[in-house]
Amino acid sequence: MRFVFILILAILISPPPAFAQNDQVEEFNAAYKTYSELIDQGRHKDAIPHAEKALALAEDLLTDDPAQIAMMTYLLAEVQFRGFAVGQSIDTAGLALERYRGVFGQKNIRVAEPLFLTADALHRLGGKDDVRRAERLLEEALRLYEDHFGEESPRVSEPLRRLAYNAVVARDGRAAEGLSRRAVRLTEDAGPEFLYDYVASLYQHGRVALARRFPSKAIDRLLKARSVLMASEMADSPFRLGIEVQLIEAYERAGKSEEATEHVRYLARIDPDKETSEPIPLFRIVPDYPFSARQMGREGKVIVSFTIDTEGRVQDAKILEAQPGRIFDSAALEAINRFRYKPRIENGEFVATPDQKIRLVWELE
Repeated sequence: MRFVFILILAILISPPPAFAQNDQVEEFNAAYKTYSELIDQGRHKDAIPHAEKALALAEDLLTDDPAQIAMMTYLLAEVQFRGFAVGQSIDTAGLALERYRGVFGQKNIRVAEPLFLTADALHRLGGKDDVRRAERLLEEALRLYEDHFGEESPRVSEPLRRLAYNAVVARDGRAAEGLSRRAVRLTEDAGPEFLYDYVASLYQHGRVALARRFPSKAIDRLLKARSVLMASEMADSPFRLGIEVQLIEAYERAGKSEEATEHVRYLARIDPDKETSEPIPLFRIVPDYPFSARQMGREGKVIVSFTIDTEGRVQDAKILEAQPGRIFDSAALEAINRFRYKPRIENGEFVATPDQKIRLVWELE
């Protein structure tokens, strides 16, 4: 309702609008209504043109309120990001950042909002230059948080977690470890108000450990996050999904498939309001590149059929097609047999799902 409130407020404090302005208000309300309905339906891509129109009209209607224009610019960038218009999102977030700085000041904590969003969009692009740029933005956000809240405030954990993720993407394991460890320390004894931040910090620390190939350490951190979450009022939080998925991967990488199965079964039951659901991939590994094939410069692809059993394991894997023949077959089967899925649920019961197919591709860099 933020946009509607903005316009109502503007109309109440302004002189009676001309007929042309009345038309603009009606256009704005129509664009906002459509945009809002599409967002509620999760159709962010379809909502983008309506959000763009709403902002363009608001820029004419609210010329005396640059703060609202800045916030609406940020909201458009967020819609574009969620609608996978990443390039547009980065450009709009950059404009929002400029407007935030102009309205609130360079060092105002609110400037962190478009900084975070731009970094998220850059991560989605994933190039080395994008990750480096995201790091600079997140470091600026960290300084804003430290200046505003103090370096030892648990609120500083948010930019620390984001920077830790950025370090993982940049494959800087040491930096990621230090940042995530600091986030855990700041939130560990911060009290109920920061319980979510504590769980999020433990979760991120677990992800960092998993990325650094320390599955046992990841399991310890993730189980702690799970325990704290289960004992809190946030036990039904969607955040649980991420923890369970990461635990499955951590146990599989630690060679503890039976322990992973417990979390596969639990995860399959989390999905609310669904008595029937399709299998969902939970853990996959990159197949080995056979040494002889790499030495000869051979590339290839393999199509494998298999069954997902009631515990989310792969059974009866068979090669359907291989180009070239036999060279990559063993690597394909070895990888596929380690995949884990959320099993299919049919009328509330776990059932096997036959005739699944996947294509694996080997390409030289």
